[in-house]
Amino acid sequence: MEKLAPFAGQNIHPYALAQKHQMAMQRMQQNGEASFDDLMDPVELEELIARIEKPPVQSNPLSSSEAAVHIQKGLFISLQSSTISVEDIITQSNAFISMLKSFKVDLSSLYEKVKALVKYSVLWTKVSGSSSDKDVSLGELEAQYEIKKTNFEEMASSYEEMTSSVSNLSERVTSLEKEIARTKELLKKLEFELSSCKAKHSSSQSDLTKFSKTISKSDKDLHVALDLVEQCKKKSAYYDIVKGALDAARASLMD
Repeated sequence: MEKLAPFAGQNIHPYALAQKHQMAMQRMQQNGEASFDDLMDPVELEELIARIEKPPVQSNPLSSSEAAVHIQKGLFISLQSSTISVEDIITQSNAFISMLKSFKVDLSSLYEKVKALVKYSVLWTKVSGSSSDKDVSLGELEAQYEIKKTNFEEMASSYEEMTSSVSNLSERVTSLEKEIARTKELLKKLEFELSSCKAKHSSSQSDLTKFSKTISKSDKDLHVALDLVEQCKKKSAYYDIVKGALDAARASLMD
């Protein structure tokens, strides 16, 4: 007799698939954080930093300059705006650095603060995102996932019942074929029962094949829902981390 396939294109038991999805969900919940590389290509960030004018190293820098300090404070006040763009940060910083070169003071601290502000401003833009990133909340995504999970488990249970039914019919066909060979006097009766049972088996096998395609699609939908939940959890983890770093970068401007 023909063996029954678990799912269309699958070699995994339906309950094993459900357990696999549950384990993946648990791993995602335990590992909600990720590196900033997930938010922005480091090369892209380096290219932005490279656009900031790097001040020259002073061989004998002045310990202080009242005018230079006043100019730097003006820059810091301007850069503390929550609405200033990254382009404006770079443009204004470069203008002030060019102006401060003539004072022969050490600008390395200023340069590092501007770099930090650019970095975390860019990352803040990434995690704050567009409105489309917030159209669906984490709770809604998790609710959708649970609905799809429940549907999948119900179909997996139905699949088990259909598989058992088809298997029983297959065994019955085999038994009837052997009984016909052994019992010649009941041949006509057994042949009629065999024909009927084969028809049922063929119909059930066809139904099983169609259903396996449906449950395979449900498996893919479940993967998509899980990916959306994972992306939203990462976004939530990034939000607090980058917000704290940006606030610290802004606060350090007045140190």
